[in-house]
Amino acid sequence: MSEVNPFAIYIENEETGETEALYVPEPKQREFHAAIAPNVLYVGARGTGKSTALRWEAHARSLAYPGFKYLIMRRTSPQLRQSHLMALPGEMKKLGGEWHETNKIARYSNGSVGFYSHCESEGDVLNLLSSEFYWMGFDEMSTFPWEMITKLAASVRVPEGSGLIAMVRGATNPLGESAEELNRYYLLKDIEPEEDEEYVPDDFLAIQTRMGDNTHVDLEQYRKRFAGMPDHVKKAWLEGEFQPENMLFDVKRFKDGKPWHVIQELPTWSDGTSILKQPWVRIYRAFDNGYYPDPAVCIWFAVIGKRIIAFKEKIYIKTIAKDIAEDIVKESQGMRVAATYCDPTIDMKTTADVRTIRDVMEDAGVPMQCSVNNREFFAHAVNSALKEEVDGFPRFQMWVPGGPVGVPYLAKFLPQMKYDKNNPLAMADHKHDHYAVCVAYFLMSFIPNTKQRIVTEIPFWMKPKNVRKTLGAEQVRGRLNR
Repeated sequence: MSEVNPFAIYIENEETGETEALYVPEPKQREFHAAIAPNVLYVGARGTGKSTALRWEAHARSLAYPGFKYLIMRRTSPQLRQSHLMALPGEMKKLGGEWHETNKIARYSNGSVGFYSHCESEGDVLNLLSSEFYWMGFDEMSTFPWEMITKLAASVRVPEGSGLIAMVRGATNPLGESAEELNRYYLLKDIEPEEDEEYVPDDFLAIQTRMGDNTHVDLEQYRKRFAGMPDHVKKAWLEGEFQPENMLFDVKRFKDGKPWHVIQELPTWSDGTSILKQPWVRIYRAFDNGYYPDPAVCIWFAVIGKRIIAFKEKIYIKTIAKDIAEDIVKESQGMRVAATYCDPTIDMKTTADVRTIRDVMEDAGVPMQCSVNNREFFAHAVNSALKEEVDGFPRFQMWVPGGPVGVPYLAKFLPQMKYDKNNPLAMADHKHDHYAVCVAYFLMSFIPNTKQRIVTEIPFWMKPKNVRKTLGAEQVRGRLNR
């Protein structure tokens, strides 16, 4: 029997001599127990035995290694009482150990010990950081703030020469405070070195489960319990798919089978050349200031009739304003930049500064126009540009051809923006919101020609008898001779 299911745990009843199965894992649970990666996330639908697998993983390792030390946590004390604490007295008795209710400690006959705790506040984190554990389990991991997870995980370490692997294990459904980070670290694995230089993708493994993986649940009846619930909740709790709870922008990569908000090819002129090479295409920039850990971001936009395409981005970390401006000038060579929009706060003087950040950047060759810093306006401007259509295209698109060119970071992070739960009309703060903010600065400041349509022939002012005047680093349109 043990060969068929090597992770099952049995005991022999001393009085009757019969074998009792304490834990017989399902296939997905067995996959979870077999994983040896330092960080494993068991994620999926509700009712698939994730919490049970987490606790029995800790039992099994404690029984196998004398002196093993582990910690299992829930976010709140009531959650801990209603889950693990109800089962532990009976389980520890059958396993030949002791359960100490007051201290919430499981002691095994071989000297192994397990701690069960909740973690609601920074004070709880500090208390737990004073100890070290060989293995740590987060039950409903997505309910923990990501910063709390990373701090606590730093307490997981093993003795040198023990042959053990320091392990962090998480069991969760795909909804919650840190769902976005869990999705990116464990499933998407799209963490860039600029975000986390210590990240090693192979150290993170996700095991996904759906309701159908639990053979003991009447799935047809269970589905009926979700009547009237939002679609994102159904997908998360039934199918185990990560779903943002308060997604702000509906970014579609495809619509009716064709690329929509994210395009891999730029429009071309009648001679096959890129539309960006046409002198009548207006180029704009938007800049959001930062230094570290929040970077500064600059995005370039091409205005083609009523269409807007974000086609270039630069990210600056630990870079002063003068150096940023000089690089923006270099990156804009050959472009006719009409304007650069920025956060109005970079034009505020303090008692210590004679020149503002805007002054510094303009002196370095980047004239700027202050936009509006209002998160309600941000949300409305971006949503309008995504929703509106121009001759069969969305008004706003992002060019992502692959590799480092285009706007890959903007395309990645714009869909991750969320609305503020305290003010649903506004965009919430996000550590990667600089890209969305740049788009909003441009959209709120740029005044389109509402009568202009997509250009299909050379504009009259490009013909030989007409003139266009330029001045300095930025384009200034003069009167056209007719």
